[in-house]
Amino acid sequence: MREEELRAVLLVKAVEEVDTAGVVIPPADRITAAREAVRQCPDEGDAGRGKGASRRTERLLGTRAANLRARVAARHPVSETILAMAGGPAWLAWVPVILGFALGASLSALDGSRRINVLAFPFFGLIAWNLVLYLVLLARLARYRGRAPAALLPGALARTASGYVMRLAARSRAFDALFAKALERFAQEWFAAARPLLLARATLVLHLAAAAVGLGLIGGLYFRGLVLDYQAGWESTFLDASGVHRALAAIYGPASWIAGIAIPDAAQLEALRWQGGKGGGRADLWIHLLAATCAIYVVVPRLVLAILSWLLAQARARHTPLPESMPGYFRASFAGVEGSIERGTVLICPYAYEPSSEALERLRKWLPTAVGAGLPADLR
Repeated sequence: MREEELRAVLLVKAVEEVDTAGVVIPPADRITAAREAVRQCPDEGDAGRGKGASRRTERLLGTRAANLRARVAARHPVSETILAMAGGPAWLAWVPVILGFALGASLSALDGSRRINVLAFPFFGLIAWNLVLYLVLLARLARYRGRAPAALLPGALARTASGYVMRLAARSRAFDALFAKALERFAQEWFAAARPLLLARATLVLHLAAAAVGLGLIGGLYFRGLVLDYQAGWESTFLDASGVHRALAAIYGPASWIAGIAIPDAAQLEALRWQGGKGGGRADLWIHLLAATCAIYVVVPRLVLAILSWLLAQARARHTPLPESMPGYFRASFAGVEGSIERGTVLICPYAYEPSSEALERLRKWLPTAVGAGLPADLR
């Protein structure tokens, strides 16, 4: 079922299950909406077989929920806000991206001077962090065959959306405790069903934020280079010019090959070494190398991962799985519409156990939530 349809179905379901007296949605409106859904979604001949039955069930539930959604919204307008926010507030996606860009821009001016250290730890740390993350992602994909559990940050970001909806539901208790209970039930069931979708969206946001860090660093370097006379050089306690050349060749090698900018040899690097207030040289070529290296290791891979996450989120939004409670809710919703569901009997057959009368009574009360109301139970 599509994400938007499932949200509406779960909201109406939560209201119906809590509103047993039929105050928000009267019983007559419920059965009328079910009949209208059957009329709008005629049986195409495959309703009793496999995927055809599943698709018709989804269409019937979605159409019925759309018919009842307006009645819920008329009495409780906040329900529309809840439905819109359940997929994740739009502003939540922009905050990490903006913060990431600001962080990248600050890295370009971390020392507050007009010097670029070609061995700058913040820059090398950014590259190393992303390379380690790529290795971790590959290891997780290999271990879990593409179904890795949620990482800490995406999970936390996804829970932020659920927390926001739960807080809205909590504030509703002040003026309507019954509806607040329905909203809480909706939020719990929705976020349990949509967790893979929300995790994919959170992962997309985090990849975009990481790419924004790289773009902020590149933009900061070029902006400051336009208004300041940057000088590039290096200083190290443990490395000599030959060691620095090997390190720079390893880090800047791909960017040097793509941009066509040669990395200075050991003798040239020795002239760039800062010692006693001397050394350094023009930084324009080094800014190009820094920007190209950041694009190669950070911006481009993160954007590729963001695109993959977006495609995954789109696929999950089109096919959000139904909760386990949905078959019982479907039978209960359409039990009063002749020909919409197959009739049957619930067979209860204990094995190596004799249930007590209290246990049987609890079972009979629970059955409608699992298989729908109106089915006789046959206890063997």
